[in-house]
Amino acid sequence: MENVRITVNGDVATEVSVCTILRQAVRPIMLLGGDKTGDERWYEVNVPRADALYDEHVRTLEQEGLV
Repeated sequence: MENVRITVNGDVATEVSVCTILRQAVRPIMLLGGDKTGDERWYEVNVPRADALYDEHVRTLEQEGLV
């Protein structure tokens, strides 16, 4: 899983993180994102959420016979 940090409007105080998965020969998937400004637990809370979303996505692809 990759984490992309985005500074909003040049404001260093506002930092948005986006959890993504990059799969071979497939477009990247944005799993979730949010403003982590002042949130010490952002990764602790959201990485497991992103993992669960990815697992759900893979199950859906399997059910549709796409993987």
